[in-house]
Amino acid sequence: MKNNLSVDIVNLSQRFFDHALNHPDQSALTLNNQTFSYSQLAIKVTELRQTLKSNGLKPQMNILVMLPMSQDLVVLLLALIAQGCVPVLIDPRLGLNRVRKALKTLNIQCIFSVNAFFRLKWIWPSMWSRQLFTFESPSWRVQKIELSKNINQIDFNLYSSQPEQSVLITMTSGTTGEAKIIHRKFAVMKYQQFFSIKYLFPLNPDRHLAFYPISILQSLIEGAETFYMKEADLDHFFSFAQEKQITRLSGPPQILLKIIDLMQTQKMTLPHVQHILLGGAAIPRWLVSRLKMTFPQARIQVMYGATECEPIAASWAESYLSSDNVGYCLGTLLPELEAEWKFYGKFAQYQVNELILKGPNVVNGYFETGDLFYLDSQQQLWFLGRSKEAVDGIPVGLIEEPLERMSGIQRVAFKKIHDTHYLFLELSASPFEHQQTVLNHLKSWGFENVQIRILAKIPVDVRHGWKIQRHLLDKLIN
Repeated sequence: MKNNLSVDIVNLSQRFFDHALNHPDQSALTLNNQTFSYSQLAIKVTELRQTLKSNGLKPQMNILVMLPMSQDLVVLLLALIAQGCVPVLIDPRLGLNRVRKALKTLNIQCIFSVNAFFRLKWIWPSMWSRQLFTFESPSWRVQKIELSKNINQIDFNLYSSQPEQSVLITMTSGTTGEAKIIHRKFAVMKYQQFFSIKYLFPLNPDRHLAFYPISILQSLIEGAETFYMKEADLDHFFSFAQEKQITRLSGPPQILLKIIDLMQTQKMTLPHVQHILLGGAAIPRWLVSRLKMTFPQARIQVMYGATECEPIAASWAESYLSSDNVGYCLGTLLPELEAEWKFYGKFAQYQVNELILKGPNVVNGYFETGDLFYLDSQQQLWFLGRSKEAVDGIPVGLIEEPLERMSGIQRVAFKKIHDTHYLFLELSASPFEHQQTVLNHLKSWGFENVQIRILAKIPVDVRHGWKIQRHLLDKLIN
C-alpha cells in the first residue's frame, strides 16, 4: 500500500472506500463482539448516506456529533465525510455551557446524539431550530435514524472537497482546561492523513487494537483489521489479544501502563505484538523501559503531534533508552516540516529553543507550538516542557525528568504558586527514601526552600490519563 501511496485524494474517506473496492472481504472492524468486512462496513455507510440525503443534509453543513464509541459512530463519521458534511466534535468534558455556546458560534445545523443529551431541549430552545437525530428511540423533535434498506451496492461517488473547505471542526480542552477550537481544512487534513500512513511502521498482517476512538478511523483509512476495546474491559485484554493475534497496539499511556501491570502480575506474554504506538503527553523513560521489558519483540514508538499539526516527530524506544540526555525524547522531525527555532535560553550544556513549524500538515500554515526543546547530536528533539510552564525562566523538564528516573517516583510536577516553589511527587512505591537527593537536584538549579508535597495522584487529563493539569495544582497546597 505504501508503495502506491499518494496525497492526491478528493475526500478524506477515499482510502477507506478504496479498501472496500480492492479488499472487500478483508475484516475491517471488530467492535462490541461484531465483526464487519470492508464491504459490509461500506454498505452500512452507503445506507446511512442515503438516509442523510433524504433528510436534507448537504455538503458543508456543520453537524454536531456527540455519541459514545460504537459502530453507529464509526459509520456516521464515514458517511458525513463522504457526503462532504463537516463533523463537529466537542470534548464533553468541557461542560454543557461550552456545548451550548458552540451551537451558536459554530453554526451547528444538525445534531446527532443520545436521548440523555436531547432532554436539554426543554431548557435550550436554541435546539429547536436544528435537526435532531438519535440512534435510540425518537421523542418530540428528535428523529430516530433508520438506515435505507435493500442497498447492496457501495456508493463510491464521494464529495470532492476543495482545499480551503473545512472538513472537521474540533473543540477540545487544552492543558489549561480552556476550550480550543480548530477548523481543519481539507488541504491540511489530507497531508495529516498522508503522513500518518507514510510514517506508520509497516506490518503484515496489521491487526490493530486501538484504545483511542479516533484511531479507529485512521486505522480503517490505513487498511488495517481494526479492533476496539474499552478501558473497562481490560480484564479481558490478554485473552482477546491472544485470540485475535493482535500485532499492533495504540493507546493512551495510562491504559498501556495498566496493560503492563496486568501482564507482569500474571506473567503473560504476547509475542505476536510487533508495534506499540503511544503519545499525547511527555512519556517518561521508565514507562518506555517497562513497555520494552513486557513486549521485548515489539518496536515501541513515541509520537509527537498537536491538534494544529500532526504528526510532527517520532522516536523509537532503542534511541530513547540508550541515551542519558535530560528530557523526553521525541525523535526526529518529519522531513516535510520546516522548523524555526526561537531561542529561549542556555541551561548548562543545553541550548533551548521554542519550536515553530511550517508545512503542508500545519493548520493555517504556521504553528507556534509553545514547546521547549533542544537538539542532540543526532538531531533528535528532547522535550523540556512548555514555555508558559517554566519556573523562574527554567524549563520544568530540566527539573522533573531527572527525578522521574528515581526508583519509586512515578510523576513529578514543579510549579511556583504565590511566590513559593512547590514540588509535587506521585510515588509508585513507599516509603520515599530520596528526599535529600531531590533537594540536592533542586539546589543545583538554584531552587532552595522548596515545599515538597507527596500526593496520591497528581491531576492529569482525562483523555490521555497522563498530561499534568498544572492549573489544578494550586488547589492542592493547603
